[in-house]
Amino acid sequence: VLLISGVLTQRGPFVVYAHPPLALGIFLIATGGMALATRHLHHHWQTLLNAALLGERKTRRLINDLQTGAVQVDGEQLHFNPALEKLIGWKNGELPTREQFFIHVFGPRASSYTDLYLNDRALGFPQRRTLEAMHRSGRTIFVEITAHRGANGDSDRDYGGEVWVVHDVSERVVAEHTVIQLQDRLLDAIETLDAGFVMYDADERLVVCNSTYRQLYFRSAPAMVPGARYEDILRTGVDNGSHLAANLSGEEWIEHHLARLRRKSGSE
Repeated sequence: VLLISGVLTQRGPFVVYAHPPLALGIFLIATGGMALATRHLHHHWQTLLNAALLGERKTRRLINDLQTGAVQVDGEQLHFNPALEKLIGWKNGELPTREQFFIHVFGPRASSYTDLYLNDRALGFPQRRTLEAMHRSGRTIFVEITAHRGANGDSDRDYGGEVWVVHDVSERVVAEHTVIQLQDRLLDAIETLDAGFVMYDADERLVVCNSTYRQLYFRSAPAMVPGARYEDILRTGVDNGSHLAANLSGEEWIEHHLARLRRKSGSE
């Protein structure tokens, strides 16, 4: 078992006990993991909302000028801009109604997404939605839609004044899925180790440990849940007699193990 200390993350050093190849994998994920942030064009969205109150013609002109996808809803009729044409592969006018748009862009999810849309609309569109969609070619894409119901779209049958801003978030969603898959594989690998494995973060909170480690330190095992403080795990061990064989008091035993962890992590 190899101790790796001083692995830097945004929160500080990790303390890792690991088999060397596995430790290297964790190091790469911890230091080079994907810090993903979606950049939303809020100023464009706010401009559209303001324009909705000034008239359909100005709103349509602003929509067409946007570099991100956008849809203007007029009753059941839709108008979408060149950026959205490029994103979904359909030309404005080929999908003139909301029903056609949902059928062709959302495919088998059209019915459930329609229900979601109508529910969100009744609530005033309280949140943006990330949805799985389909390019005209059949390629899967992921879009984030922020919708707003304008001042003249107040009745259940009137959809006037409604604007959707549509962002392509395919790369972000695929990257997130990839990270989740890597994490699952890493956890599986940790669990199959014959040796005990444990990792604490810079705040001395448990990140992960395997079953072998829990068996080795079974008196502390009930407290070994992600996010638990190392000191609290040690105190659970003391409550169950972990310190007795060392001829130390409970507090002395806890201080001894805390000091050892901090020396190895470089925090002392």
